[in-house]
Amino acid sequence: MTLIAAFRASKGGILLCSDRHEEDSVSKRSVDKIYQIHNLKSCQVFMAGSGPITPVKNTFAEIHKSLKEGEDGGIDVAWEHRELIETSLKSIYQRYDVLQTWPMNLIIVVAPRQTQRNISMFYSTDGTMLSPEERYVTHGSGKGVADYLSSRLYSDNLVEKWLVITAAFVFREAGESSVGVGFGSDMIMINNGRQDRWEIPHTSVGEIEHTLPLTDECLRTCWAEIESTTGFPNWLNR
Repeated sequence: MTLIAAFRASKGGILLCSDRHEEDSVSKRSVDKIYQIHNLKSCQVFMAGSGPITPVKNTFAEIHKSLKEGEDGGIDVAWEHRELIETSLKSIYQRYDVLQTWPMNLIIVVAPRQTQRNISMFYSTDGTMLSPEERYVTHGSGKGVADYLSSRLYSDNLVEKWLVITAAFVFREAGESSVGVGFGSDMIMINNGRQDRWEIPHTSVGEIEHTLPLTDECLRTCWAEIESTTGFPNWLNR
């Protein structure tokens, strides 16, 4: 398993995140699990996936091949990518019976290259279908914790810096409480208002995670401030 997430920044860019934990029946290892496609003329595509390792990796390759062949055949992939991607997903689900019992979820970001189309789109997968997302989405092991924290910490006006800090906190807390999540996390800010991408490796994300105070320390500091200002109900003072 793994934990993946995407958050839209205030300027329209998208922060795509994935932990690095990869495990099979023999061993576990730390790997970069964000797949990038840069050889398309009309757009760049970024993908992260949770689920069984081999189907996820082969899905990335299948989608990459389908998009490139579509573009070579005259399709404007920046606008007409959905049908190509969903066709690839159907092919993968027909090929791998394991997906009937072990769900696979992807987050896919499509970033147009032309300035007049400078609004990146992102989707999560629901079986063989793409589900457009607007604000944020998480998948994989740790989704419950990540969704809970994101629902309370994420807002539409988060600038890049605070979005990265928020995502680092979410991944730290979800990773500490979830099986199959770990070895740090990688992040990419895509089309962040400058027609480029900002890659944040796991070592840099780790610096943020270590800098952030523990959750109980934050809460106790906040509670102490409440006690010194408005105070708690009098009946607590026995």
